[in-house]
Amino acid sequence: MRWAACVAAIGFLVRCGGGLGTTEGYTEQRWGVEEVRTFAPVADARVEAGAPSQNFGGSSVLKVDGSPEYASYLRFELSGLSGTISHAKLRLYATDATANGPAVYTTGSGWQEGSLTFDSKPAPQSLLSNAGAVAANAWVEWDVTAAVQGNGTVSFAVRPTGGDGTVFHSREASTASLRPQLVVTLNTGSGNCTVQRQEHTVLATDSISVAGETPTVPSGTTSVLEVDGSPLRASYLRFTVPDLGKPVVGARLRLFAVNATSDGPKVHATANGWSESTGVTWNTRPANTSGALADTGTVGNETWVQYDVGSAIQGAGVYSFGLMADVTDGVDFVARASTRTEATPRLILITEQQVCSDPPDGGTGTPPDGGTGSPDAGTPPPTSGDWTFYGTAQGAPRYVYGVSADQGGNIWVAGGEEGLFVLQQGQTQFRRFTMADGLRPYGYMIDGSAPTGTKYLKVISVAGGPPGVAFVGYEGKKPASGMPTCEDEWDQAYAAGRPPDASIYKSGDADRVTLTPTGIQVVHYDLSTGPNKVAAEPRGREKICNILRIAYDPVTKSVWFGANHGFSWGKSDFAGYSCAPGTWDYGCAGVMEHVHPAINAWNSDGTRAVLLTDAYYGVSVASNGDVWFGGANRSTRFRYGTNGRNYWQAQVETEGSNYIWNRLDIWPDAVGEPNMPTKAQRVDDHVSGMAVMSDQSVWVGSFTLGLAQLSSSGQRLRTLSTELVDGHGYVSAVAGDPLDNSVWAGASWGGGLSRVRGNTVLHYGSGVLPSHLIWMRISDIQVDRSGTTRRILVGFEGTASTPGSIGVYHGQ
Repeated sequence: MRWAACVAAIGFLVRCGGGLGTTEGYTEQRWGVEEVRTFAPVADARVEAGAPSQNFGGSSVLKVDGSPEYASYLRFELSGLSGTISHAKLRLYATDATANGPAVYTTGSGWQEGSLTFDSKPAPQSLLSNAGAVAANAWVEWDVTAAVQGNGTVSFAVRPTGGDGTVFHSREASTASLRPQLVVTLNTGSGNCTVQRQEHTVLATDSISVAGETPTVPSGTTSVLEVDGSPLRASYLRFTVPDLGKPVVGARLRLFAVNATSDGPKVHATANGWSESTGVTWNTRPANTSGALADTGTVGNETWVQYDVGSAIQGAGVYSFGLMADVTDGVDFVARASTRTEATPRLILITEQQVCSDPPDGGTGTPPDGGTGSPDAGTPPPTSGDWTFYGTAQGAPRYVYGVSADQGGNIWVAGGEEGLFVLQQGQTQFRRFTMADGLRPYGYMIDGSAPTGTKYLKVISVAGGPPGVAFVGYEGKKPASGMPTCEDEWDQAYAAGRPPDASIYKSGDADRVTLTPTGIQVVHYDLSTGPNKVAAEPRGREKICNILRIAYDPVTKSVWFGANHGFSWGKSDFAGYSCAPGTWDYGCAGVMEHVHPAINAWNSDGTRAVLLTDAYYGVSVASNGDVWFGGANRSTRFRYGTNGRNYWQAQVETEGSNYIWNRLDIWPDAVGEPNMPTKAQRVDDHVSGMAVMSDQSVWVGSFTLGLAQLSSSGQRLRTLSTELVDGHGYVSAVAGDPLDNSVWAGASWGGGLSRVRGNTVLHYGSGVLPSHLIWMRISDIQVDRSGTTRRILVGFEGTASTPGSIGVYHGQ
């Protein structure tokens, strides 16, 4: 019964004793589209007891303190609200910290910014909420839902709760994005059924690491979980899942990484007959009871990593998981016994329950678009409302890594190891292409031959080109356990004195694929540089292999590749590799590579410098031919068009010592160039996508930090995080909508999509998307520009238990 009490406490964080960890419950009741409106104050001012007759309405700061006494007042005019108000929050940006943050009250509105004083201030009325501790240089939020009933005027008094005061930006602050906000969430849909969802957080009861070089040494309690291919390390976790009283519709294993890797470990289900106290060794480690449940690629430093393990959770019971390395580039996670309790391993369990009520008098009620039932996982629901969905029933792939449309309106899909898929205009079934049809996920040796060894196909990105053409990106072949990745094999093999494995370092890269009457024609882009071209690398260069995002520019006849280590250029109408055996040049190879806005930083223990550059998921072309690129650490405006399409000068203006200003730190580290940040001083941006808008501003998505809007010169204009559909700002893809200049953002860890249109944020989640797609990662968002009507293409990646889908939005 103790767990039943925890689960029933909707909307609160409830801690339960024993090894069952923490349960966090909430209910989503969305009848349709949620709309988020952000209002700026029409007046604000502080008052000071030490100057009781003085007005501070023109000041750029608001102050709140108990000794000496300060208080602040804000007034908002709300208009254009329609639908039910589900939530409202007051947001102020604090510039210093306090242990006792202020409280917010309702107050009268009969005061003016230019005349308000301490002596004339209105009295506080109803207490709305209290902030608690406040951090410096951070947003503070208060729940003010009780005071926001609809259109009209609302005023707030922000008053002290102790003698340790703080300072906030006012509406006169010079940085517009840091001025006060009132954020109102509206439920604008309709229907007579709601879906109640809860997330339940269950903490690990046990976690261990075992070492292959000491196979008989028992494990013990540890603060760090190690996973590595050389030296051999594996880690195991165990959870006890209670009876939650409702069906579990999803489960995510969340681990906090304390260092980075280019290729994170796999997760397997394992046997349960172990604990921290039983002295598990490498030789007696739990056996796998499943294949890999989930895998992950690049893992950032000091960030959460999430695995979909829904297929392993059947309800109440004990569950164990093992973490196995793919490569020698290991990674460490926070363990159960760590003192970093906020970052310990956890299972996020999602339960779902549908609640229906009788429709109001005068109507029969209409359920939300997409139906009230739960469709078969292999067959997406039929077309309805503003969305059309395609899945395996229409010949689409099991996993969807990317989706795009060419100028002829054909929809192309990156289908992972299944290959490349296309839905031709006017057809209802996808066609599939693999290496047997001509796809070439491997490059050319210096003599022009193909590399020896087993070839590997995994299509992970796609961009539409001219009618019937797509540019296709591949993931490089995974090496044997303990061996270097495709990024490192060329250099590390040389350093080790052994021949490099061409099936690894020549794997991946990209193709241009053209539809023909009988199949496809393929031209390969081998994103490498031959010998004697780069002074510091006379053997040649082999770094780029995993192509994460692609952008096609028909004006400059360029195709741009965002990749694992940097970014590269290809000639979009390239006829094919034509370098004579034993020779190499840029013209016959059709590529130039690579560039990165890299920085130097201290390694994790502060003993040496390392180069930070990785994961360029952000790629978007500006109207003048410049290209924006964003990676794990820094972003840049690659000034290709500005410099008359001179790639090498643009490279200088990204990498040169005089161009620090063009290595953009969107979510800033504690120190900037030319200083080197320590691990603790870094705030890695983890860019997930970029979209250049018609006014040449740029929206940037982050896997961990939300959305940011930049000016054309790279100045940050505003950021969004908690306003987005998942309530956190874990963004996996972005796209700009040319018809209304809105920006679409997909959620990385489930929740659906957000759409930012001016100061409004629309949510496309529960009640809009089919229930089996809600908690999938949005792998890609692109715009079909082949016609005059709106077609937003959305990739729902898929999970181990549920196939992915392609969603096409054609509404307003």
